[in-house]
Amino acid sequence: MSILHASNASQTQLPGDKPPAKRHRRGKHSLTLLPASALVAALLLILIWITLHFGRRALRPGQNAFKVAFYRTDPDLIGRHGLHYPSPECCSASACTQPRTGRSAIITYLRDDTYMNLFRQMECTLRKSNPDVELVIMVVKGELSPSVMTEFTTLNVTVRYVQPLDFPNYYEPRYGRNWMKIRAWDLTEWDALLLIDSDVAVVGQVTELFALPTNFAGVGDQTKWLGRWKTQVTGVLNGGVLFLRPCRATASHMLQLVQEHPKLQFRHGAAEQEFFNWYFKYNAFTLPLEYNAMAGPTLEGNLTVGGRSPKIVHFTEFKPFNGDQGLPGHEFLCTSAQLAARVDQ
Repeated sequence: MSILHASNASQTQLPGDKPPAKRHRRGKHSLTLLPASALVAALLLILIWITLHFGRRALRPGQNAFKVAFYRTDPDLIGRHGLHYPSPECCSASACTQPRTGRSAIITYLRDDTYMNLFRQMECTLRKSNPDVELVIMVVKGELSPSVMTEFTTLNVTVRYVQPLDFPNYYEPRYGRNWMKIRAWDLTEWDALLLIDSDVAVVGQVTELFALPTNFAGVGDQTKWLGRWKTQVTGVLNGGVLFLRPCRATASHMLQLVQEHPKLQFRHGAAEQEFFNWYFKYNAFTLPLEYNAMAGPTLEGNLTVGGRSPKIVHFTEFKPFNGDQGLPGHEFLCTSAQLAARVDQ
């Protein structure tokens, strides 16, 4: 299976010759979704059967098996090849550290009011650990309530209105709204941005990242075997904490690819996270674990599995919608009194 367009070389056919066999060649700039293989089709049927017989709780293992067959068996989805799909860059290596506007910031986004409690925790912990860092939020006009927008003003959060960007996602429907992260590359008033999800606590100094000699960096995803033993740090960069250098040409290129080639939308996977891993596969910097320490699989007390103090704690499992509930990582949260003081300032 390939996402690359198949083209046939023209040949001269002599009388009596058999018709030439069709050959597939790599198209220079053409991606397309070809029909699923028999293996993928079989896995899809198994996935449906598991769901019908065992319920939605048993769905994820089947989805993961389907995802592996659908994407990882395709050689063109291993990573973006710079010759076949060259990406425009606004800077490279050490040239990226040269100031252009002199501004850097931490940026996040909200698509509705649901995650506002998580945003409050993120904002509160950030102000304690990095009081001089600008906090920016991307929003779509009309998606958030007037009271939330007023709270952003109270908290001294820089608001940037952007256009929505959504694609369907069958692995986890809410992932379809995460594509708005691409809009961060359009915000060229900043030299560097640390793009974080709202379900994190920023508990350590992170300003050193703004001097990285690269245009993209992230931290490896983390899991525990069977959810209980031995933390594994994968080669897949987690999309919850990403360092980037805004570049409108890069934003336009990424947007063009995902709009023209549906398979790059990773509708059966982790959406924009898998796309960013494909797009920056061969030039991304990998950051130490403490810059995106996942509370469930990575923390042992108040340290990471490597014995380091976390700088960013990511609540991928135990989201603190109601504050500290004694769950992993919750000791890094702001108290109710601290949160109230932020709004009442």
